Amino acid sequence: MVRTTRRGFAGAVLFAAGAAAVWAAPTKDADPLPVESKWKGKLTQKGKIRGNEVPLNLDAVLTVTKRDGDKFEGELFEEGEEGSGIKLTYLVKGEVTKAKEGKGHAVAFKSFDFKDADSETFINIPYTGTLAGKELKGTWKHPANDDDTTIEGEFTLELVK
Repeated sequence: MVRTTRRGFAGAVLFAAGAAAVWAAPTKDADPLPVESKWKGKLTQKGKIRGNEVPLNLDAVLTVTKRDGDKFEGELFEEGEEGSGIKLTYLVKGEVTKAKEGKGHAVAFKSFDFKDADSETFINIPYTGTLAGKELKGTWKHPANDDDTTIEGEFTLELVK
């Protein structure tokens, strides 16, 4: 028959809890852009759409819906100020890789489709940025075209979930 003292039992519990904490602790190489993560913030837009000036500040939320290695898919919700008429969700595909400088991650994605659009949409827009900790910051620019649309801007998103 084995006898366990309270002190021995408490020590075993503490050891098990410590081992579990080490096992569950995020590693240096943990996924920086996990599935179901939400990144909320602002997106700016300046330039022209078919020759008309359109400066805007938009609320934005990026939700990661799928991961496969370095590749990811997601939804980018954008909503303009009240009265702007802008409210839509882009479907995006991209890639996240370690930054060349060794700090953070490089993130690049492109809108390939949309859903729930209550305003004009522009697909195939490239976004590039840097993910450091809980902040994703970068720029976007509408590709060259023949209809005098020259919009571009910046985005800053923070991990909220």
